[in-house]
Amino acid sequence: METNYETWSKDRLIGKIYDLEATVESLKTVTAENDVLGVKDRFKLTLKEARLLTALADGRPHSKRAIYEFVYHDEFDDPPEMKIIDVFICKIRKKIFPFGMVIETIHSAGYRLNDAELMKRVMAGEVNVGLPTEEYQTKNRQHGENEKAILAVLLSELDGTGRAKIQARVLAKKSGLKVPLLPLMTKLESKGIIVVKSRPDRKKRLDSWVVQVKARAL
Repeated sequence: METNYETWSKDRLIGKIYDLEATVESLKTVTAENDVLGVKDRFKLTLKEARLLTALADGRPHSKRAIYEFVYHDEFDDPPEMKIIDVFICKIRKKIFPFGMVIETIHSAGYRLNDAELMKRVMAGEVNVGLPTEEYQTKNRQHGENEKAILAVLLSELDGTGRAKIQARVLAKKSGLKVPLLPLMTKLESKGIIVVKSRPDRKKRLDSWVVQVKARAL
């Protein structure tokens, strides 16, 4: 194994530091497991998802390797490939977004939770936010409820980078809209809730919206 750190790039050295810090934290596994159960119940996560979110709860960047070892510390026979962490991250992002929490991707370093203090407040029951369910009524919606319905659909379409790509007609249908989609998307963008990366051409009805979803309350 290469140990001549003087030859390493800055990004690689930073990643190594995060790895070492996360390894120290992972030694606290027995205590952390009690926290995991609370996180699991609060955010409606699976056990593995809860372990991952607990590993990020300190708000510091952690490498994928360190997260993987924390999540699978008790599995020695035929553990899954490390890319499973990306799948978990994508699923957790959707579940914690309603609370204003976001898992950020740190280039060449791994992942970090955007607001450790907010997570503490959520766990203490001080923050309780929800998004519309699939049974959400589409008629007689009040102010802002169409935007919430759109956001709920976008969250369900997020990929591992926090982006959603969806055709305009599909987005409108899934959101149950009875009004034009474009003004609502423009409003979400103006509020800073989404960042539009690509929008459909009016002449090309099958084009898709590509948006980055931000942790902002409606």
